[in-house]
Amino acid sequence: MMFSSLRSSYPPPQGSLPLTYVDQLLVEKGHQIWIISPDDSVLSAIYTMSRRGVGCLAVVSDHALLGLITERDYARKVLLAGRSSQDTHVSEVMSDALITVSPKTTTAECLSRMTAETVRYLPVLSDGELVGMLSSGDILRSMMRQQGYLLRELERYVAG
Repeated sequence: MMFSSLRSSYPPPQGSLPLTYVDQLLVEKGHQIWIISPDDSVLSAIYTMSRRGVGCLAVVSDHALLGLITERDYARKVLLAGRSSQDTHVSEVMSDALITVSPKTTTAECLSRMTAETVRYLPVLSDGELVGMLSSGDILRSMMRQQGYLLRELERYVAG
C-alpha cells in the first residue's frame, strides 16, 4: 500500500481563484464517509455504493485506511476481467496507491492533483485519521461557486 499526501507546496494552477480549503468544503458537504472491510465481497461494495448513491468506498480495517474501491475498479478489475462479484474480495481489486489531502489543502491544489494523477476521489486525512472524502464533483461545485461569486463582484464593480 502506498500513500501520497498532497502538501501545500504542490503548485496550484496559475491565476487560481481565492483560496478555499478542504476543511471549508467538508463543513458544507459533511464528513460522511462510507466504508467497507477488505474481506467483504465486491458485490457487497457495489450494493453499498448503489444504496448510498456514491461511486467510492473507503476500505478500512482496524480504523486504518487501506485503500478505495470505486465503480471504475469494479468495471475494470471485475466485470471486464470476467470475475465473480460475489466471490471476489474487495482487497483483491481495491486501489491502494492513494493520493490523500489534508484539511488545509486548497481546492485548487486538489483539482490540480486530481487532474495530474487521473483520480476522482481524495481521502482527507488529519493526523493520519480519515476525516472525509472528496470527489471531483465536490471540487468542481466548489470552484463553480467561487467563479459565480467573482463574476457577481466584477459585475457590481463595473456597474459601480
